[in-house]
Amino acid sequence: MKQLNFDSGKNLLLRWAGVKNILPGEVFWQDVRSKVKQMIKEVLEYSLNKELEAILKAGYYQRTELREGQRNGYRERSLGTHIAGRIDNFLVPRARKSVKFSILKRYQRRLDEFDYAILNCFLNGQSTRKTAKFFYDFFSESTISHQTVSNILKRLDSSVNQFLRKKISDDYSFLIVDAKYVKISPQNKRKKPVLFCIGIKEDLTYEILYFKLTSSENEINYTNFFFDLKDKGLEGKNLKMLICDGKKCIENAFLFVYPNKDIQICSVHYVREALRYIRNKRLLPSIRKKTYSLYKSKTKNKFLDKLNNLKKEYEDKEPKFFKILLKNIDKTLTFYKYPEKFHSLIKSTNLIERFLRDIEQLTRYWAGFRDEKSANRVIYLLVERFNKNNNSNYGGLSQYEFTHFY
Repeated sequence: MKQLNFDSGKNLLLRWAGVKNILPGEVFWQDVRSKVKQMIKEVLEYSLNKELEAILKAGYYQRTELREGQRNGYRERSLGTHIAGRIDNFLVPRARKSVKFSILKRYQRRLDEFDYAILNCFLNGQSTRKTAKFFYDFFSESTISHQTVSNILKRLDSSVNQFLRKKISDDYSFLIVDAKYVKISPQNKRKKPVLFCIGIKEDLTYEILYFKLTSSENEINYTNFFFDLKDKGLEGKNLKMLICDGKKCIENAFLFVYPNKDIQICSVHYVREALRYIRNKRLLPSIRKKTYSLYKSKTKNKFLDKLNNLKKEYEDKEPKFFKILLKNIDKTLTFYKYPEKFHSLIKSTNLIERFLRDIEQLTRYWAGFRDEKSANRVIYLLVERFNKNNNSNYGGLSQYEFTHFY
């Protein structure tokens, strides 16, 4: 084997050129990784020894009246990191009394950032097994298994319960309610709905307030859902309007719990339903474009003017479409009662539909959730991510609370 000459008299660039000529790229980076691991191991061991000295208030063999314990050798540990994979067999100093280190939690086998990366990979659409395979391919020696991913998710149970029981402030002006059907177990072919509620404040901030897995979408379940919101603190003193997709069971349940409030039917759902009755499919693209553009009008009067022009142009050709469109169109115009700054958020349920698409993308190829607890964990993670991404003032969990719940 050719010997490398690292004579200090030579230029550094020339010395590294010699390395590149001899070592293949893969070998070079493997060597770099091993050096990084060794550096992390040395720093970790040094830091743990220094922390133990501070806890015991004495160094090696130091005789002092301040000493508060004795050392008791070392034990070997391994730790999964997001920097260089698994750090093997580093030495953790022991004491004869119980000691808690600040940089290494008891029984910890992975850094918080590593678990956080696992959860993010899972939430981006990977199954537990594919997530485990990804980390094995990335770190080659990683001991992450699909059961590890499941165990990380199970630690969320207390946070899920805390979210479902937490109090809600009574300063929300608008509510958007919708449901998403999920499969709970591979043996159960019938999907169950998860009811969701987004609250919008006067300052245009919004977040998912609550979700609930139910047996079906009916008036009783929605009534209980709204009563849950009221019990959690949403009395409705500042509440103005509900936005939904037009289901009567949602409207009736809402008005029963929060009487004398406005209701806005989602303009997108309403127009989409009416477009199904167009017989001449050649006219469909132009009618669809012009109908949706009606709801971009800044005032109700401008909306009605454009609607009359649309009727003059197409009513003779598509009478059935206009009969369906005009039947309950007033319920899709309720949003005009409120300032223009709210219009983009409250004229449809698009705000919650974007979130429901995240659930669809994540669970599309899954056989189903194992049980209701499993469904609640995953949905809770998606809710937390949605709320954090759309509300800078949202509290929720920090990155470290997100992964370690001791």
